[in-house]
Amino acid sequence: MINDIQVIQRAFIVACIIMAIWKCFQPQMIFGFVGDWLERKGLPLFYRYPICECNVCMTPWWGTAIYWIIWHQLITEYVVVILVAMGIGTIFSKMK
Repeated sequence: MINDIQVIQRAFIVACIIMAIWKCFQPQMIFGFVGDWLERKGLPLFYRYPICECNVCMTPWWGTAIYWIIWHQLITEYVVVILVAMGIGTIFSKMK
């Protein structure tokens, strides 16, 4: 059984961690050179988005690692947490 409040809390935590990671990859930030380096190497946006360019696109990949490292619970909860975290990330990105 999935606890609704627990899913929202975990999704919020995952979304906040991903926003922090995404911000670190922005220009003039600590890992800002990674995006520039990937662009110089000719990596298409299709591949750069999940790595460091788009916080919502990063959520399934980075969120999977975060979820399994911190909680490693049910697969059904994992799927719901990632989807809710993507929604929260979308809201965050629209607020700026």
